[in-house]
Amino acid sequence: MPAKLGKSKKRVTPSTGRFSSSKKERETHSGQKRSTGTSRSAPLPKKSNPKGGGLPLLSVWVLAVVVLIGLIHWVASPPDAVRRKPENVAQQPPVRPHKSPEHDRKAAVKPDMPLPPSDSDRHKETDSPVNQVASSKQEKRLRRDAPLPEKPSTRAGNEQLAAVNVTSDHPAPAHHPSIEPPIPPIAPQLARVAIVIDDFGLDMEVVSKFLSIPLPLTFAVLPHQKYSQEIAHLVHSHHREVLLHLPMQPRGYPLKNPGKGALLTSMSDDAMKSTLQSALDISPHFTGVNNHMGSRFTEDRQCMKTLLTQLRLKGLYFLDSSTSPRSVGFSLAQELQVPTTKRNVFLDHTPYEESVRSQLELLIRKAKVEGSAVAIGHPYAVTLKVLSQEADRFQKEGIAVVSAGELIRGSSTTAHIR
Repeated sequence: MPAKLGKSKKRVTPSTGRFSSSKKERETHSGQKRSTGTSRSAPLPKKSNPKGGGLPLLSVWVLAVVVLIGLIHWVASPPDAVRRKPENVAQQPPVRPHKSPEHDRKAAVKPDMPLPPSDSDRHKETDSPVNQVASSKQEKRLRRDAPLPEKPSTRAGNEQLAAVNVTSDHPAPAHHPSIEPPIPPIAPQLARVAIVIDDFGLDMEVVSKFLSIPLPLTFAVLPHQKYSQEIAHLVHSHHREVLLHLPMQPRGYPLKNPGKGALLTSMSDDAMKSTLQSALDISPHFTGVNNHMGSRFTEDRQCMKTLLTQLRLKGLYFLDSSTSPRSVGFSLAQELQVPTTKRNVFLDHTPYEESVRSQLELLIRKAKVEGSAVAIGHPYAVTLKVLSQEADRFQKEGIAVVSAGELIRGSSTTAHIR
């Protein structure tokens, strides 16, 4: 034993649990245990050399890692045939495969070998497209080789749908969306005026002069006059409208005499009906009635109701001459559903040329503002002169001159047979 021993580190041996001071002591102690032979236990296995025996295990682990990395790379990066998609197919987000024991089992099988679907595969096929993609590499290969269907565009789909719905007997007409038929321009609505000339029946010559005016004037003929029947026939033969200019009681009667065959407020209903029918019998060409005088009669609601009821039964319209501001003729005719209108302008209330021209201007302005207007004149020489000179004025102003019946009914009127 050496003279001087160094201090040795004490360690606890795993087998005895005692402390040994040095390696030499541990070896001596182990040798003594083996030599005694008192222990019948099997000998302990020898520890492998870390330098020589660990190499095969490390190689297996490296190979497994390389195979796993290659498998992940192959799944994450599909071949070019799968990557290429038609331009018209919408791009879908990549599907991350779901790793499972079934996935590892199928990865070991060659791609050419058919693989029957397992129970888990059948379940995944019915779950969702994502699980179906991740379930089998064989199915991925089939999808990769098969051509992807093209999604038809909206226009092609519409054409196919139209081809199904249309039969061969009724071919679909050619439609060009870019070529639309031209829209015809809408003609502006012309303002309209009706010009009525009253008090015909005494003079045939003046009637002929007014008929020479190139305007569709309306002629109102008094009943029971010398030429009433002849004038009504002449006017109708010249394709002008004829009205019955029916006399009615004015204010100041009897000092103011409306003439023969006038309607009076003192008459009974039967007397008024008889008087009206006698006036209408003069001519079958009357299409309507307007009042001559009548400032008193048109204010009486009961008398006007009797008259308007008869006009409705006979199919005639009523033109209120508005000789009184309190006339009920126009409003009552509307209530009884009798075609009606009323006078807007008196052309020759003051029988002078300047006044007649001024009233004509007023008629044109009213027609432009209100869309239509009615003027009443008389067979005066000044009225004849102004209308003859201004006949073309209406066309220049964009105004149509029509008969009273056309203005009221909206169409040309014809005589009623009574």
